[in-house]
Amino acid sequence: MDLRGRRGRREREAHGAAAAGDRHIEELAKAHDLGVVSVRVATHATEADIAIQHIGKAREFGMDASGFLVTSHMAPAAELTERAKIMEDAGAHCVYVTDSGGRLTMRDVRDRVHAYRHVLEPTNQIGIHPHENLSLSVANSAVAVEEGVTRVDASLAGHGAGAGNCPIEAFVAVADIYGWKHGCDLFALQERPTTSCDRCKTDRWGWTAKPSRSASRASIPVSCANHGLDTREILVEVGRRGMVGGQEDMITDIALDLARKKVASRRIEPLAPHAMGPRES
Repeated sequence: MDLRGRRGRREREAHGAAAAGDRHIEELAKAHDLGVVSVRVATHATEADIAIQHIGKAREFGMDASGFLVTSHMAPAAELTERAKIMEDAGAHCVYVTDSGGRLTMRDVRDRVHAYRHVLEPTNQIGIHPHENLSLSVANSAVAVEEGVTRVDASLAGHGAGAGNCPIEAFVAVADIYGWKHGCDLFALQERPTTSCDRCKTDRWGWTAKPSRSASRASIPVSCANHGLDTREILVEVGRRGMVGGQEDMITDIALDLARKKVASRRIEPLAPHAMGPRES
């Protein structure tokens, strides 16, 4: 959603996303040939330097180029802003605070966007990509706009990976309350969600607590079934170790480590007096 006060274009535009990597340069060229006009180049929050050539190539093609700093919660505001500046210097028209882990609070978002705005060129845009893990995606988006964000990622009924993205119906309602110009028809948006969208919203466990990546959703239940663990135990440990997308194969190792610790703790638990049997006289 573009909050710069203009109505959305009537002609259809194709948008795409790419992870930084050598082979993606060729895919970027193919996407451009197919009519894609806007691309996001995604890297981990601390690895913006590997996106320089991709952003530059997108600009050569005349595409709208955005930098997408994934798992923005894993870098403090000052460090994240340094990475955002690298993407801007490479030619990005917009750089995102990307809460792909659904971990940022309103204060976290405010700090990061505020830092962006004081370092990035005022002519360049800032975006927010929120997730709904803590049910803060709408609030985080509103705070971000207050701090200067003009691009907000949202979807019908919050459809998206893991716990879902920002539900566009709720965000547009907030935007109307604040008097922001967005070019969206709230009533039309409310009529669009399908039955599957509505079902997704009523599944509160899935809505707020699923692993934030689809690959993790596949790995974690298997690990739990094999080792008698609670999914949440593994998720907490994944977060404690600072794992990111692409490291899902380590989830099984984490499950094994936790299972071993559980077995070891049971071995050293003292027996209750009644469990020790009668004493010999």
